[in-house]
Amino acid sequence: MGACRGPQLRATWNRYRLRYEEPGRKSTDFFPDVGIQPVTDGGLFAAGLFVASTLALPTRKTPRGFLETISVSNWCKFSIRSARNQGYIADVKKLTRSLPYVVGELTVLRPAVLLVPKALWRHPILRAAMRGASPRTQFLPVPQFNPRVVNIRLRKYDRGVVTLLRRYAGMPIEEWMANVSGYRERNAWRYLAMLHKLTATRRMHGRSPRST
Repeated sequence: MGACRGPQLRATWNRYRLRYEEPGRKSTDFFPDVGIQPVTDGGLFAAGLFVASTLALPTRKTPRGFLETISVSNWCKFSIRSARNQGYIADVKKLTRSLPYVVGELTVLRPAVLLVPKALWRHPILRAAMRGASPRTQFLPVPQFNPRVVNIRLRKYDRGVVTLLRRYAGMPIEEWMANVSGYRERNAWRYLAMLHKLTATRRMHGRSPRST
């Protein structure tokens, strides 16, 4: 795909759009299927909306509308082919194979903020490359959005959940969280409480959405 130019590149892009849009017109699912489970299930979708609204970045009321303002990627799917789905987050050698593609995307997109897996951010070579590609992006290292993290590791944020539930009552994020699949709704709010603390800490240290 990297060798595509002109009409060929546009044709490739259009095929991707059709694969995404056609099922969406017939779907009754609340969150659009982007082929990345924590996003399609709604958890990271809602996390993205929460961060965007917290940092006064563009948002939309519907997930499909919001998707048009953001970009989502699976680092390993750029360059790793495997017969089964497995994690490579600790394998720097495999992760660096995808680095040119990630750097290329960041160079073009220059996002205001990026949610990046905390385990991936720990690798100095990957961290330095991402910062170099988009120096004005605010990178937020976050844990995975999965049952083990949400139900066990993030229990300490329960007090913050109470505050957020009151603050966001009747707002779009409340409806989004109610549609996140695979979790008790109140537990899923723990992830947002964690993000709230993380973004508040960044702002306290004078880091704007466009700073590192």
